[in-house]
Amino acid sequence: MRFLSISMMLIGAAIVLVGLIMVPSYLSNERPAIPRPERGQVVAFNNHGKVTYISRHEDLVHNAYFIGGAFISLLGGTLYLRQVPRRRT
Repeated sequence: MRFLSISMMLIGAAIVLVGLIMVPSYLSNERPAIPRPERGQVVAFNNHGKVTYISRHEDLVHNAYFIGGAFISLLGGTLYLRQVPRRRT
């Protein structure tokens, strides 16, 4: 069970890193610099001063990476802490 909880913490941290580093880099390089309402790319996305426009779905997915990864990591940490024996003083 400890292996599972540690794995969950690491996988959650990896998901957060992908969501915070790789996805914004991809979005800022592959999306238009002006809004494209016909494509649904109307949400301003600022990545280190470079503003591009993404769709609402892409914005939701970007936020879900961070929230989902943090949740998985915290869940793994909680499971790990429940397994560690507590010292009684």
